[in-house]
Amino acid sequence: SLPIRAEAGAVSSAAAAQVCSPGGGGCGPAAQLVKPFELLAGVSTAPDVLSPETAALLRAARRTGMFDTLQGATIDWSLAGPVDCVLFGRRCSREAFGHGGSQSSMVMADPAHGLALAVICNGKCGGPQHNARMGRIAAAVYADLGISGTGDAARHEMPSYG
Repeated sequence: SLPIRAEAGAVSSAAAAQVCSPGGGGCGPAAQLVKPFELLAGVSTAPDVLSPETAALLRAARRTGMFDTLQGATIDWSLAGPVDCVLFGRRCSREAFGHGGSQSSMVMADPAHGLALAVICNGKCGGPQHNARMGRIAAAVYADLGISGTGDAARHEMPSYG
């Protein structure tokens, strides 16, 4: 078995990248990172891997209306990650879900719009800047695809930190 990294995010060499980090430290190309989210959203299908019914159960909000102290906002969560999160931009549907990475990346899918995307940036910028950066990137993708969103921009006010 692989040794476990002593510090979260301590990937500074090829050897460190090969060390196991349970719950974090995923490495790989964005095209591979987005594939499970494409399946979960129904953007692509592989019925022998994941049925549409199971995908819907995994992405449905399970924990709702609770304040998330790490994110600084009330965020609903599914088994596939946060749902309708500020990171996904103001144009996402209320069904959008994904994960914000570690201040450097994001993967999300929006079943209502048939969209799945992965974003990997080359540096960590801090929580508030990460939220703003990913929200702007997602908004630009939606705009480029001609998706106007729900018209409820206020639902994605940026959280206050401290």
